[in-house]
Amino acid sequence: MSQRDRSVGPAAARAAAAAARTTGRRRRPVLLVLTLGLMLALAEAGSYLLGKYYIPRSALSFTLYDPHYRPKAAEIERYFAQRDSVLGWPPRDAYGGELYDRRGARPLPAFPDADADACVSLYGDSYTYSSYVGPADAWGNLLAGHLGCRVANYGVSGYGTDQALLRFVRGDEDGSGIVILGIATVDIIRLVNQDRRLIWNSRSGPLLKPRYALGADGRLRLIELPAVTAADLDEYARHPERYLHHEWFLPDTPDGPVTLRVPYSISLVRGLMLPRVWNKLAGKPSWIEFYDARHGSGALPLLVGICREFVRVAEERGKRPLIVVIPTSQDLWHARDTGSNPSAPLLDALRRQSIEPIDVLPAMLRHVGDRDVCEIFGEKTWLGYCWGHYTPEGERVIATSVQENLGPANAMSWTGAEAAER
Repeated sequence: MSQRDRSVGPAAARAAAAAARTTGRRRRPVLLVLTLGLMLALAEAGSYLLGKYYIPRSALSFTLYDPHYRPKAAEIERYFAQRDSVLGWPPRDAYGGELYDRRGARPLPAFPDADADACVSLYGDSYTYSSYVGPADAWGNLLAGHLGCRVANYGVSGYGTDQALLRFVRGDEDGSGIVILGIATVDIIRLVNQDRRLIWNSRSGPLLKPRYALGADGRLRLIELPAVTAADLDEYARHPERYLHHEWFLPDTPDGPVTLRVPYSISLVRGLMLPRVWNKLAGKPSWIEFYDARHGSGALPLLVGICREFVRVAEERGKRPLIVVIPTSQDLWHARDTGSNPSAPLLDALRRQSIEPIDVLPAMLRHVGDRDVCEIFGEKTWLGYCWGHYTPEGERVIATSVQENLGPANAMSWTGAEAAER
């Protein structure tokens, strides 16, 4: 091999190596962009699937709003045909069935005659209705056994305390001597809500409700059911703000669900940043800030106003009114961990109005002792916390607590004269 050939060979190799390095450097940004693009595409696809299919079936269903979801046509038709024009639900065709007797009360095994006079009537939500247990184990039925007289349970699942008040006001045929307004602590967020699915699950069917507003003079003003018809549903789903003029939880507001839209990953992250989620993660009741009298929603003063109106109407009708505050699992965990009662602002505000509420939380904590709180709740858990309603064991504690606070006097003895003296 000549000297020239020997010198050309290494030079060519060096040139080829340099060219390869240059090509490699040029390819790296392309590969990086492709990798990032693939990761983002996978994140978007995963976020879409989570937001569309998993989140709506989870305990985080309140975090996202799906403006494209539509219930089945038959469900929509039945809802608008059967809904209660004042209360929203239950539909009238549910009376006389498995859930409600012909007068709208829950069937009562202890005193099954729906036409018999009741000594006590209950109004409230699912914690008053006792949704998890059968009729025999509901605290209303247990209370009837303790008192030896009929207790008419007019609680309704999903109700706000506003709807419970309306149901009581409308039920002027209620002949019982004592009327009880049951308040589950979570009810406070329902008072500033007009569409139940905005605080529960946007993938459910329509669930519109009335609410009250509190005037500067301290009087309640009824805000009737939103004027939404079946023909409005498409526009309503896309623009609920055009129909809900008194809704605290409108989509994309600080406390409202986040609209599921592109980029889905950002929607998912924003949904998980909602205060109710972070309260849960911190071991607090998700609605705890609504018990602050300074909260922008005005939920606490409104709840106090509703209780005051319940008492006023009851006494005007010659009945003895009682307010029963029922804790959720989140309240019990928080009270055990911190020593503070999340509903204390409500209890204190009622006492300043000369209304002495029955607070079930202390009795429930004494009963549970050092055991796991979840032992008295019957539904699923999330991040170690129970979710849902009381088991028969918890129902017995509520019944006993209420019965002890009623006192030894026969419930039937309460008269209009006693109400006037109170």
